[in-house]
Formats: sequence, C-alpha cells, structure tokens
Amino acid sequence: MALSGVLRTLALCALAAVGILCILHQSGSDIAGTIGGRHLSAEDEVSSLAAESGKCSLRDKASMQRLGEGHGRGSFPETLSSCGKSAYSWFSFHESSMKSCLTRNMHISDECAQCFVGAGKYSFNNCKLQCLFGSWCSSSCLSCAQRYDPTVHQCAGVDVPKVTQC
Repeated sequence: MALSGVLRTLALCALAAVGILCILHQSGSDIAGTIGGRHLSAEDEVSSLAAESGKCSLRDKASMQRLGEGHGRGSFPETLSSCGKSAYSWFSFHESSMKSCLTRNMHISDECAQCFVGAGKYSFNNCKLQCLFGSWCSSSCLSCAQRYDPTVHQCAGVDVPKVTQC
C-alpha cells in the first residue's frame, strides 16, 4: 500500500473513532468501507464521515428514532421537553439535571445529550413565557425554541426526530 493509502486509512480510522461505523478493507490499492450497510469508495467515505461528525453516534440516532417524532407521550420531543422542565427549579436551569434525564430516559451518550442541554438552556433563557406557562408543543413555544434548532443539528450531526404542534 502506498503512503497515500496509509494516510487515507489513518484518516478514515481517526474519523471512525468518533463513533461512526467504518469497516475498512484494502481492495487493490484503493481503500473502501461501509457506513450504515452501504459500500462506499474512500472518497465517498471521507465526505460521509465528515457530514456525520457531530457528537451523536449512529447508536444515539437509533435510540432517538425509536422514541419517534410528534408530540405524544414518550416521543423524542416530549421526552426532551420533560427533561428540560425537570431541569428547571428554584428559578434556574440545571444543565446536569437535564443531561442525566436525557441519558437515562433516551439511552443516548453524554456527548449527544449535551447538544440538547444547549437547547434546554436556550429555551429557559429565551422562551420561558411561551413554554413554561403554556403547552410545550404550542405554536408560540415551538416557534421560539426552534430558533436554536440549527445549533442542535450541527452539534448532533445526525437527523433528530421532529416535533409536531399540539
């Protein structure tokens, strides 16, 4: 294998270390692998891994997807809201409380949960009236809280189940 092949292998394995499944093998002089069951060339692999290099792993994504979209009891958005509300006490927001609630109830990693703690803190600081004194899935609460969504999606690096208005 040429030096460029070795460097490519090291780069791919370094990206795999952040929690993305990457099974490498040598095919002639080219490196290839699989992500999510799809066979990819080395070049495709690098761009796919870079696109999904957020803090949430594929295992975290699967856990969130199992809870599902919407606003119903036990859905991902409802569980996120419940953990956010439970982190509010004595007129302050307790990040560690929300993070432990998320990891316990959603079965996601600490790193992934931290992305959603940011959303909880944003909502606490900017959306109290719309969310705490109304329904968490009301139009006014969602329109305020969703301003932070781009930050969450960039942090997570995976698709997150969507909330629906109640």
